[in-house]
Amino acid sequence: MVAAHPRHWIQKNYRSFNGLRGVAILMVFYSHLGRIASPLFHAGLAWTGVDLFFVLSGFLITGILYESKSSPSYFRDFYIRRSLRILPMYWGVLTVILVVTIHRHLHLVPALVPDFLFVQNLLRRHVLLHPTYLNPMYLLASGPKRLPLELSVLWSLCVEEQFYLLWPFLVRFIARRDRLLLLALGGAACVLFVRLLLCRVDSTAVRLTNYVYYTPFTRFDNLLIGAALNLWLQHKKLTREQLRRLSSWTFFTAAGVLAIGLLVAGQNSPANETNPVNQSYGYTLVGIAAGAVLLRSLDDTSRMSRVLRNPWLQALGRVSYGFYVLHFLCPQMYVSWAEAHAQPIRLLLLPVTFLALFGLASLSFHYYESPFLRLKQRLAPGHRSVPSGSGKIFAA
Repeated sequence: MVAAHPRHWIQKNYRSFNGLRGVAILMVFYSHLGRIASPLFHAGLAWTGVDLFFVLSGFLITGILYESKSSPSYFRDFYIRRSLRILPMYWGVLTVILVVTIHRHLHLVPALVPDFLFVQNLLRRHVLLHPTYLNPMYLLASGPKRLPLELSVLWSLCVEEQFYLLWPFLVRFIARRDRLLLLALGGAACVLFVRLLLCRVDSTAVRLTNYVYYTPFTRFDNLLIGAALNLWLQHKKLTREQLRRLSSWTFFTAAGVLAIGLLVAGQNSPANETNPVNQSYGYTLVGIAAGAVLLRSLDDTSRMSRVLRNPWLQALGRVSYGFYVLHFLCPQMYVSWAEAHAQPIRLLLLPVTFLALFGLASLSFHYYESPFLRLKQRLAPGHRSVPSGSGKIFAA
């Protein structure tokens, strides 16, 4: 029987969140590589996995920051812990790429600098419209040993890191929770307004480059939605029934409005991230729907939570960050290989690729990332952090 007593839903550990990460990384993987199996299998809305990650990350990071805002080592602990989680894997993979390919790509080595500095997403509009176009988000070799590395998928990590340069300061220095909540909601609304404005006055560049999908000032809204959700729940008591009704109403309202928009105004384009409806207000609606999914997952007695606690989804969620960073390696090679074979072989390639990436990500997590994660308690003790396999991915 469902308990009728109101309660707080902010917790130290969220049992379903690794499962949410598992679902999100499955969506991201399928969005990027699904066409390898068959164009008919390529789900247009699988790209929304990145928005689920954004909302989840905003929710968790805000909880960590809000809980520790009075700590004298607030900034030091937060940035040490985030660096130990993010940088070893991210910089490690980029360094391997640099070392392995430098003899064939010496003239393109400067193109990796924006990736190392987490600013490649800020260059997209300028680079793609420049008359001497050289895309720094691709590292290509000519000749028979062509090595395409689609570095553009790292844009979402750049967005998160840029968010971390701003949000911790606001949480620390805005004392009142209600003001911080209004700031988060207002910030999300401003991002939506900026995107609507750009889609109207800069529509050609938006269509040609899709830069509104990649830049922080057009993508912070879903991180802020997650942050607002955490701040709202900090002092809000809800019964399970209220939580379920709220999550259901919010999800179906956001999804319904988006579906109507896509059917009415966006029917001439695929329902992917480049659809004009998604580029204008769709990303925000996806974030609201993702927030509703997150809300429902807080209830451990719900059917959704039971599904998300599946051991396989939990295992995938724990290694989702490494899986994401590794999955961008040579996707065009997979596509080229698949196109050279018959359909049955193509169908086999997708699960084989997934299992290989999962194996690599698991090895990376246990033998490469974990030693850095264990340094957290030595270098920044007493500060709660995001559980292993955090909301980092990120995708494109």
